Amino acid sequence: MTIRTDSEERFDEIYVEYKKDIYQICKSYLKDEDLANEIMHKTFVKVYERYRHEKPEKMKAYLSYAAKHLSLNYIRD
Repeated sequence: MTIRTDSEERFDEIYVEYKKDIYQICKSYLKDEDLANEIMHKTFVKVYERYRHEKPEKMKAYLSYAAKHLSLNYIRD
């Protein structure tokens, strides 16, 4: 049995709340559903690693910014 931390539970809530919005950002740049889904997941991992202690009300802004730049970086590379 695994004990989940408050930050993991909050991350799950954030994921459910924003995954459609972040997916749409990625898809608008990448024009591919599978790729958009992959970059969306990378976005959540990256933001979780860096900003999990930040204020939750700023999380959508962090996620949107990261999704845009990860998508653009993928296109560039």
